[in-house]
Amino acid sequence: MEGQKMEEEEEDSEKERNVSSCIVMQMSSDTEAERAALKFIDFLVLCKQFAVSLYVGSAVNKQQFEKVCVAAVGNLPT
Repeated sequence: MEGQKMEEEEEDSEKERNVSSCIVMQMSSDTEAERAALKFIDFLVLCKQFAVSLYVGSAVNKQQFEKVCVAAVGNLPT
C-alpha cells in the first residue's frame, strides 16, 4: 500500500513539474519576477515531495533537501 501511495505521489509531482515547465515555455517575456515565481513553484514542489516522503517513511537525504531549499530561498527577491 505504501508503495502504491508513493507511486501516485511521484506521478503527481511529475505532473506539477510538467506544469511549471509548460509555464516556462509559454512565457514570452522573462522578467525577474516571473523567474522568481517559477523558482518558488519549484520550491513548493520540493516541499511537497519532502513531506510525502516523510509521510510514507522513505529515506530522505535531509542535507541535500536543506541545500536545495536554501538555494531556492536565496534566489527569491526580497
